[in-house]
Amino acid sequence: MHLTSNYQLIAFFALAGIMLVVAAKVRPRRLEAARARQAAHARDIPPEERNEKDDEVLRLLLAGEKIKAIKSYRKFYQTGLKEAKDAVELREKTNA
Repeated sequence: MHLTSNYQLIAFFALAGIMLVVAAKVRPRRLEAARARQAAHARDIPPEERNEKDDEVLRLLLAGEKIKAIKSYRKFYQTGLKEAKDAVELREKTNA
């Protein structure tokens, strides 16, 4: 290997390390924000604050259609699968 190649490899791995450190700092903030949104959607909503989206998810959940409830939640709130699953399960616990 040439000397230049070694420096290029060092620079590449240094840059990759920096990117990993930055990603490790950004990800927890994103997860925290996602959990906050999840908690806001999954809380036991009083009847006067309910909307059609929440009613549909709850109706499916009470009918035993947990997977359909998760799919509906994802569609209504534009969330990921894990976030929707956690929100629906939390809703299931609070309404049990």
